[in-house]
Amino acid sequence: MKNNIQRDDYLKAAQMDKQSTKNYFAKSVQKTEQQKALESLLLDSINAVKLDANAPLRIADLACGGGTLSFHLAHLFPNAHFYLLDYNSDGLKLAQEINAPFLDRMEFIEGDLRALPFSDESFDLVFCWGVFLIFDEKMLSEIVEEVRRVLKPHGSLYASSLFNTEFDVDLQCEFRDLTRESGKAGIWGRYSTFSLPTMQKLLRNYAEFCIHEFNPHIDFPRTTHRGIATYSVRVLEDVEKIKVDADFGGAFVGQMTNVYANNAQSANSNDFTGGGEMQE
Repeated sequence: MKNNIQRDDYLKAAQMDKQSTKNYFAKSVQKTEQQKALESLLLDSINAVKLDANAPLRIADLACGGGTLSFHLAHLFPNAHFYLLDYNSDGLKLAQEINAPFLDRMEFIEGDLRALPFSDESFDLVFCWGVFLIFDEKMLSEIVEEVRRVLKPHGSLYASSLFNTEFDVDLQCEFRDLTRESGKAGIWGRYSTFSLPTMQKLLRNYAEFCIHEFNPHIDFPRTTHRGIATYSVRVLEDVEKIKVDADFGGAFVGQMTNVYANNAQSANSNDFTGGGEMQE
């Protein structure tokens, strides 16, 4: 299925260097540390009987890339039906290959986050994994409201991103990588790191906003592809390993819960506590 696409610079960059993009997506077939953190959150909800792992849930994986997140979630939710959406057709092709064992309960949709091709209140769970950071505040505001529209009442959005929890400042970086595998210059990218006040404002229509710090205490293998992380890590004695620089900031996993519209307006910046976790 194909829907209206806003062909922005990020999409052009991904399709300009197809092999590099495929390599980036495919590496997450092995569970990443962020995927493990998400699984831990989901298991907490399952064990607390807040989430039924065996229910016929409708799950949306938005900006799914190569579909590796759904690949892992399909094992955790054996009766769920998945809707994988991305505006990069190359990523969707790879997602179909990776999820070959689960094609009977997956749909692959070429579409845009800013105009989701789904009916209101369609999904129990929505995942936006590593997505927020490529948008500015205005675009992300539109996306967050689109996600809320398609969530069922009391459905949940799970997202991972970089948040600035130390200062009330948003950080944005735009770059052009001149060293891609294809040799093509001028490939564009954006990294946005939002402060907690900004996230509170963006998510003001959600009943809850819980943020869980993600700070893995392991060393990561150095990857063969280049990227922004190349410049935000320190090299260990073993040159094949790297560690995220503590001064750069950490990644976070957020959980947002939807409510009926007439209750949603009660959630404002005064309803949240500061620090590592925010809740109603």
